[in-house]
Amino acid sequence: MFRLAELYYERSAVDYDEALERYNTARAAWETSKAGPEPDVPERNFDEVLRTYRRLVDTFGGTYRYADAVYYLMGYVEAEAGNPAGSRKAWMELVAKHPKSDYAPEVWLRIGENHFDVGDFDKAAAAYQKALAYTESRFYDKALYKLAWTYFQLFDYDKAIKTFKELIG
Repeated sequence: MFRLAELYYERSAVDYDEALERYNTARAAWETSKAGPEPDVPERNFDEVLRTYRRLVDTFGGTYRYADAVYYLMGYVEAEAGNPAGSRKAWMELVAKHPKSDYAPEVWLRIGENHFDVGDFDKAAAAYQKALAYTESRFYDKALYKLAWTYFQLFDYDKAIKTFKELIG
């Protein structure tokens, strides 16, 4: 099922590329003639991907050895689909159920970025601080940088300066 979801993901990319090619041809024709309605921009469809990942965790739950990867990928696909709430939900499940996962530091960083992007700086700071618990992670420096920027956005300049100094120190 894990591989099937990956194949659905790959197929969605191929389908999107083909639809985009058709759109570009139709758009060029429409630009020339302005006849008829303007063509609709295609969107990537991840329904089968997400349905398969959900079925996998619903069926096997925590017993599946790659369950953390499934939650990670569900969050990633939800983010690509433009659903930040769905990505946060999947990633929060990952860190709740698999806090020692290799994906956890990156996921906390992504959750923080997700909140930062919509201006929810308090939640972003909390997520970045969670990412900093993984001191050996390759995401540690980025989480520290993003936390400093978050403090700056919160007008907490003392914490921002201290955190930026920690980053460069």
